[in-house]
Amino acid sequence: MNIGEVLGKPFKYIWKNSILWALGMVTQIVPTIINFLIYYFVIVNYRIIQSVLQDAQLYTVRPDLLNRLFGNLTPEQMIAPVLTIITILVLVNLVSFIISEFVGCCIVRGIRLADTTQERIHFKEVLQEGWKPFGKLILQDIFWGVVTVILWIGLGFAFGGIGAGISSGTNGEVGIIVLLCCLCSLAVPIGFFLSLLFPQIRVSLVHDDLGVFSSIGKGWSTVIKAFGWMLLLGLILGFGSYFIRWLSGVLSSIPINLSTTVGFTNENPTLQTTQMIMLAIFSIAGFFINSFIFTYITSTWTMAYRNVNYPPAPPSIPEIPSQPISRDSNLPPAIPS
Repeated sequence: MNIGEVLGKPFKYIWKNSILWALGMVTQIVPTIINFLIYYFVIVNYRIIQSVLQDAQLYTVRPDLLNRLFGNLTPEQMIAPVLTIITILVLVNLVSFIISEFVGCCIVRGIRLADTTQERIHFKEVLQEGWKPFGKLILQDIFWGVVTVILWIGLGFAFGGIGAGISSGTNGEVGIIVLLCCLCSLAVPIGFFLSLLFPQIRVSLVHDDLGVFSSIGKGWSTVIKAFGWMLLLGLILGFGSYFIRWLSGVLSSIPINLSTTVGFTNENPTLQTTQMIMLAIFSIAGFFINSFIFTYITSTWTMAYRNVNYPPAPPSIPEIPSQPISRDSNLPPAIPS
């Protein structure tokens, strides 16, 4: 796998086809709005929140804390607001997830078109291409969700049985503890390998329009073929995106940090206006940064898949046609043997 080509071509295609970055922006609209509202609420109500946190000593719930949060509502009256908030959060996250999955399909298909045709791709064409494997990707997500629930239930019973055996003084508890430590030590490398495997499974399903289960085998073979390069690529993308998001988060927290260092916003209108302007600037910057990260990472995993399974053909050397050697008319005739 050509790691330089895998990392460099996505920049070229995203720059040439701004529609790919625009699609990435769609995935960040809802998170950006939610983060802005949360930061806005914290800045405007910083003094109240600080007072509430000071009242919640040692995380104990006191009546005055509940009154500050929910007013004078009775427990029965609190059920409806809490259920409403939970429902809204679930729906918002579900909509964000579906949008993100569809946009991911469009980006993978868009990169395939850009890398195949080397021409500018069109919005309608990308949407049509992304819609084709979208249903199968959702089915695969449901499959992985069911598998995850089953695994968590199995792990819960396993750890519960181990804990019961240790607490009851069953023989071999030392061996059980050693086995448990070994399993925990394997969690990190297994988790990292899965972080390389799952993107290739998803890309293979979308790129080649494979089935839910056939894409698992294709993704596995892709990672195994170029495991060393995939490992390096995963480290570059993982640490790079983490650092950029961390830096973006630090910048976004500056308006709130101003409240703790300068004073309460409720008592300083000028400071509050400054914080709102800074919050808007950092929110917009974070919106563009996170959308580019999403687009670039999806494009890079797609290019890695193409580089392994559809390597560029080597440049062909033109053949020189063989021609019969013509005799120069000025030369004397050949001497017969």
